[in-house]
Amino acid sequence: MDIGNAVWSETDANNTTAAPDGAPEGMAPSGVNDVLRAHQGAVKRFYDWQSVKTTAGSATAFTLTYDVAPGALVDGMVHLVNFNAANGAAATLNVNALGAIPLHTFGMSAGAPAWVAAPANTIGNGSESYVAYHSSSGAYRVLNPAGGGAWTPSDTSGASLTFTSVSAAFRVTNNLVHAYFTLTYPTTSNGSSAVIGGLPVTIPNLTHVQNPAFLDTHGTASGGFLRPVQNTTTAVIVNASGGQATNANMSGLTISACLIYPAS
Repeated sequence: MDIGNAVWSETDANNTTAAPDGAPEGMAPSGVNDVLRAHQGAVKRFYDWQSVKTTAGSATAFTLTYDVAPGALVDGMVHLVNFNAANGAAATLNVNALGAIPLHTFGMSAGAPAWVAAPANTIGNGSESYVAYHSSSGAYRVLNPAGGGAWTPSDTSGASLTFTSVSAAFRVTNNLVHAYFTLTYPTTSNGSSAVIGGLPVTIPNLTHVQNPAFLDTHGTASGGFLRPVQNTTTAVIVNASGGQATNANMSGLTISACLIYPAS
């Protein structure tokens, strides 16, 4: 019997179920030790669930194994988890083979706050988070997700340009992605629109996420902006006058920016 089981009551006097689940009045002396052992076991299992434990499995199918399995999935059951990989899309967590349960984070759905399937790369490799089972949605809610690491900006203009001096990292906190980078464009006369790809988390399919970030163009006074494209992992470069910049406009320039957008 685990602490979260409905048989146990917060009211002391109501715990009168037959031993070992309770201690009724006039219970047989032979049941006393069973009750004590059951309570010790439940408390120790609960303690273990609150102590950080590292998952196994893959980025989309995490597993967590305790020496003694929880008796069942119970609403509100909480585990402290160290994730062994950054999550992929539609990731699940399976605790002691009780079932592959979807991992959800708090974000937006149809323009309203909601618990949604954790977007890829929002739970970081090595990050520690509490997960709580939510029975009505059949999901583990990740209560304090954190992601981050390196990412690789790429040219998605169609010109197959190769950037140099690339340095890029990202951080996901409280459903916000901060994607930093600096890179140098090659010398080019290509007239295609300048587009940076490879963002670590897909930009949600929401119009309001297309707020631009300031783009520093080192060595020139023109500057510009980086505008995220919804439902993609790309952002277009806009020049200081508001027009879309071309690869030729960026030729030989070193640029840097921090793009901030919601993960969901």
